Amino acid sequence: MSSIGDTLAAVTASRRVTPDDAARVRAAIYCDTIISADDAEALFAINDAARSAAPEWRDLFVQALVDYIVVQAHPEGYVDADVAGWLASRIERDGRIKSATELELLIRILERATLAPPALFRLALSHVETYALTEQRRAGNGPALTAEEVALVARLIYALAGDGGG
Repeated sequence: MSSIGDTLAAVTASRRVTPDDAARVRAAIYCDTIISADDAEALFAINDAARSAAPEWRDLFVQALVDYIVVQAHPEGYVDADVAGWLASRIERDGRIKSATELELLIRILERATLAPPALFRLALSHVETYALTEQRRAGNGPALTAEEVALVARLIYALAGDGGG
């Protein structure tokens, strides 16, 4: 079994990703500098299985999938509709973004991409809105946006206004 397969089995059993798990997966997927479709699926499977994860995992998950979706694209930086659809289906498997890690991935892709389908921007906007504008805030009873939430909204706005625009 591959290092990724071993890690997936361990995470499925323990429900957590350790720094050592992240290091093993990083070594396995970057050994030939190309992230494969199977690697991308394995990354999502590990992330889906984990109930807790080390910061090293979040960094690897986001970096590797940005490399796969944006950097390895032909031409580089252009996210096509098929890849955007695959990403949306993986992120919204249960109808919502599973974690802040997946939201970070989506925003980072939009920040790095030269051009992405408008549907991907709408997906990101929808989830940032859900994340930041809770029911209490919509009713005018919630606390003010935190600095982290304002920064998240700003990053998305800048991504929308970037090279590709939304």
